Amino acid sequence: MFYYIVILFVVMPALELTLLNALGNAAGWPLTFGMILATGFLGAQLARMQGMSAWRKIHEAMASGRTPGPELVDGVMILLAGAVLITPGLITDAIGFTVLIPQVRRRLGQWGVAAFKKRTLAKFQVHTSGGAAASAEPEPEPTVIDAEFTRVD
Repeated sequence: MFYYIVILFVVMPALELTLLNALGNAAGWPLTFGMILATGFLGAQLARMQGMSAWRKIHEAMASGRTPGPELVDGVMILLAGAVLITPGLITDAIGFTVLIPQVRRRLGQWGVAAFKKRTLAKFQVHTSGGAAASAEPEPEPTVIDAEFTRVD
């Protein structure tokens, strides 16, 4: 986990600054600055539009009585893409715009959910060693006795 944090907060900004500096030297700083503003504005607008659509889909799923699992994953990914897009930089903009493509977002969402399930289920697996083998039959429901009591002193 530490390596991911180092990559996110040290390596990525260093790469972005290097790339922006090279672009600024090649194309000029006014054009580079304008491009940063334009991609930030365009990315925020696209994320807003797709976020509103995801919000409607979540409400429709809930109104029809379904759990909006895929819709929530889609919404979270749009939110993350929007956050990445308003961050100045060419690499983050490319990642953000790529995540806003619905087919890419769907694949990434499926991969992310599968990875999350794998990591969480691995922590909660029951391992048996020796002794009796675990039965495939579920345990019977406990017997419930309903009674009323009167306190006698």
